[in-house]
Amino acid sequence: MNTGANPIPTQAQGTTNIAGVVQAQQASDWTVGITGTPTVQVANSQADPVPVRDTVQSARQPVMISLGDALTPFGNGGAYSDEYVLASGKRLVIEQAYLLIQTVAGSQTIAYIRVYNQGPAGTPNRSFPILLTKQGTSGNFDGYVASGPPKLYVTGPVMLRFELFDTDYTDEKR
Repeated sequence: MNTGANPIPTQAQGTTNIAGVVQAQQASDWTVGITGTPTVQVANSQADPVPVRDTVQSARQPVMISLGDALTPFGNGGAYSDEYVLASGKRLVIEQAYLLIQTVAGSQTIAYIRVYNQGPAGTPNRSFPILLTKQGTSGNFDGYVASGPPKLYVTGPVMLRFELFDTDYTDEKR
């Protein structure tokens, strides 16, 4: 019997033969640790490029919306266009807005794109002013135009329309 002062040797001493089969294969899942941020390079050629899919562009559906050619008067010197209702779950990107109006000469007009949640019953929750540029006067009317890329992102369900406010509104328009 060996003691702690005289242990049994567990290491081979001298030349030792190894008998049997040594397994050099994976017995279960291996875990590999990665240190830092490795660089991955894809080596496809121009003749055989890596296939990609543009998920943003494929979901877009271009639409042109006309909000009518006449405004409906309301309140004290206000008017609004036809409405556009954006359905629930849809997203609208307004990239171009164009407005041509005619008001009584000398009026001071303010124009907006108004966004109402769930329709026009109540106050608008977002108002985006549109810069009007006077084009001239014809008889008793001043002509204004607004055109520009506002780049607005709106998610439904909402209702959109143009609204105008001026000091002396008339429904004589082009």
